[in-house]
Amino acid sequence: FQFFFFQYILIVMDESNNAPPDAVDGNTDALASVQGTTTATGQQTASEPITPELVKLHFSIASAFKTFDAEDKNQVEVSELGTIVRSLGCCPSEEDLREIILECEEEESTGSIKYERFEPVMTRILKQRKFMSASLDELVEAFKVLDEKGNGFLDPDVFAEHMTSKGEAFSEEEIHEMFGTAVDIHENKLYYEEHAIITALDDTLYLVKE
Repeated sequence: FQFFFFQYILIVMDESNNAPPDAVDGNTDALASVQGTTTATGQQTASEPITPELVKLHFSIASAFKTFDAEDKNQVEVSELGTIVRSLGCCPSEEDLREIILECEEEESTGSIKYERFEPVMTRILKQRKFMSASLDELVEAFKVLDEKGNGFLDPDVFAEHMTSKGEAFSEEEIHEMFGTAVDIHENKLYYEEHAIITALDDTLYLVKE
């Protein structure tokens, strides 16, 4: 989401002459892989020194993955991988995401991604600080570009129109996914500061050193 949103913001700012801008339950098998993981090519990696930062990193990855593992099979649908990656503070482009999926998939695609293949890929991405998302302040400032009246919220319909007509347009599915967590269903308003708190970068996930 953030990749496309900031692409849109850059267009808006150009047009306006540079206006200012769940805890995991029963997922011990996944967490056990901290001591030695299997790469996407099936090779066993050497054990890494276990540090509090690395444990937190793997726990965060396992938690995000587990949220979408509805059948508790340590696998998720390919279509859900983008949401999982972005929930971990990364904002890859669609092209980047396709590369991540290819790296995580089996040699013959099954439509699902196994945790044992996802964890080492996501661990590397976070340790290399790739696709880092924006900070809270950066997100709020970006939303304020659209909030010309300073209301503190955006009209979802107007926001959706912007996001589907500027830059690399959102799909209807992506808009629906975002609005599921961003829009107040009682008032039908997008309170962007609250949403920014949810989607902003968690710096602590990037503290593990290579």
